[in-house]
Amino acid sequence: MTLVQPTETQSPEPILAPAWGEIASLMFKAGYGGEHVRLIKANMTRFTGFLDELAGKENPLLTADWLDKLVEAEQKLLKAFFGREFDLTFFRQILAACGQEKLKVWAALGLEPHYFPSYLFTADLQLPGWKVKPNNWYWEQQEAGNFYLPGPTGLVQMKETRTVESVLLTDMRGKPGYNGGKQLWKSDKPLLGKAIERLRKDRQISEYSYGPQSSRFGVSATEVDNHLIQAFADVVGLEASQVRLERAIEANVLSQIHTGSARAKDGGTDTWLWYQESFGSAAVRVFGGYSGGGGLADVYWHSASHSYNNGSFRLQGVLGTQVPGT
Repeated sequence: MTLVQPTETQSPEPILAPAWGEIASLMFKAGYGGEHVRLIKANMTRFTGFLDELAGKENPLLTADWLDKLVEAEQKLLKAFFGREFDLTFFRQILAACGQEKLKVWAALGLEPHYFPSYLFTADLQLPGWKVKPNNWYWEQQEAGNFYLPGPTGLVQMKETRTVESVLLTDMRGKPGYNGGKQLWKSDKPLLGKAIERLRKDRQISEYSYGPQSSRFGVSATEVDNHLIQAFADVVGLEASQVRLERAIEANVLSQIHTGSARAKDGGTDTWLWYQESFGSAAVRVFGGYSGGGGLADVYWHSASHSYNNGSFRLQGVLGTQVPGT
């Protein structure tokens, strides 16, 4: 098996983010001020409290055997959900190559690396931890061939809900409940808030009438694709080709694997998230997660170019993928 970059070009090594100094350099280049960069660096020394709050347990990144502990914790969560263990050699390799310090930087931003296996998900699949599946509409539209994912040269029809073995840099925050559009993602300024504020000030994305200009709400899927993916990549030190929205199945499953995280409560909040899938064409994007529509089961569509004061997004970095036989 070989490692495959998200751009479909093969590489013998996983894609890695730069160390703190390089991240700071990238942030200055992207237009962030010294105060913002210092804020993130200060958070590095205090990241443990943030992760403890997210995970509800001792932070393994503080220990000498951090790698073993992270792999063991991941295996335990995966077994509880899937009912079986996985070979986490690839996950361990990616973590080791990234290194403890890079993980601390990402932790300060509310991001954690997590393993997602190669798996075929179906409507009738029974798994111990899969308590809430995507709704009937999702499976009907998949069967009809109406979902598409970005490919090397355009949209590719999604014929089944199959995932590729991946290590994903995942935003573990829970999405906030609706508050007239004023709701904000927790501790989001260092990760996306400052970038969104700058993009709105520069009129690259639409201004927001319902709350702070740093809000993730009121951003269209088209604006995410055109501007926020690059902004996220700049902050965390990845290539834009490594960053994307979560797929509907990823958003559903990750929130049920990581039961101790803040995002495990996503199904109970009356806001929703853009997903990676298009519905029929690039002009229409899939969204979901709205409590009034079924929570984690909720999946439907909206115009990709429209923005909503109850609709938001969660980006993730793809640290590496592994495809058998390539």
